[in-house]
Amino acid sequence: MSLTRIKIELRLYKNIPTNGLALFCGVIETGDGKGEKKITLDIEPFKPLTTFSYRCQTTFEVAPLLSLMDDDEKFGFIIVDGNGVLYATVQGNSKEIL
Repeated sequence: MSLTRIKIELRLYKNIPTNGLALFCGVIETGDGKGEKKITLDIEPFKPLTTFSYRCQTTFEVAPLLSLMDDDEKFGFIIVDGNGVLYATVQGNSKEIL
């Protein structure tokens, strides 16, 4: 299922994005514990990705994306749930945010 879904998602791109592309595809448990939900996320990072990785496991490997945020003063995040998506940024040193 996941490889087929990724192939479909890749067809939406005519060219490889300048900074690369991170694709996440899988099945997650719903928060209420009553079932599962298929998800596909495509992320165009704000800095170049320098690694290639294909993994088939029970968790998403996001370390390469997290490493892009090292030494930056501005951070962005995305929250995805069944009701929609929230995009936001946080300005300042992470010590000041906590």
